Amino acid sequence: VELVVAAIPVRRLLAGKVAGIGLLGLVQLVLLIGIGLGAGVSLGLFALPRTAVATAVWAVVWFLLGYAFYAVIFAAAGSLVSRQEDAQAAAMPIALAAVAMYLAVFVVVIPWPDSTGARILSFLPPAAPIAFPARIALDAVAPWEPFVGAAVMVAAVYGVVRLAARVYAG
Repeated sequence: VELVVAAIPVRRLLAGKVAGIGLLGLVQLVLLIGIGLGAGVSLGLFALPRTAVATAVWAVVWFLLGYAFYAVIFAAAGSLVSRQEDAQAAAMPIALAAVAMYLAVFVVVIPWPDSTGARILSFLPPAAPIAFPARIALDAVAPWEPFVGAAVMVAAVYGVVRLAARVYAG
């Protein structure tokens, strides 16, 4: 690892790892959405609701933003351990926080997508990748909200990348 870090800047190494795995996840997501929607419509199993295309497009955007956010945090946590056996313990608090955000979305956003709590969760970076696609699918967002939320998320990803690069370099 020391040889690789000496030859390549840490940010590029971190970005390469995150981008490589993320590209695979993105391809899987796009294939799943495309095949599912295409098969359902072509076989006449359902008619697409008005929000289907927006939901699919924003799902890809929020997948990318959420993946970048969490992958960088996991990479930083993984760099803190010296043995592979300790990686799970380092990742556990992050995984628990992600599950808590997931559950919060199901408890707050799904039943009341127009509520203040749902809007707040939508703009919190750990919950936004889960909350915004749900609110978009339920047609409970103002046209400006996903764009502002995405801008907040991009800023959060930038901050997390800077922090993770420092941790990763150490």
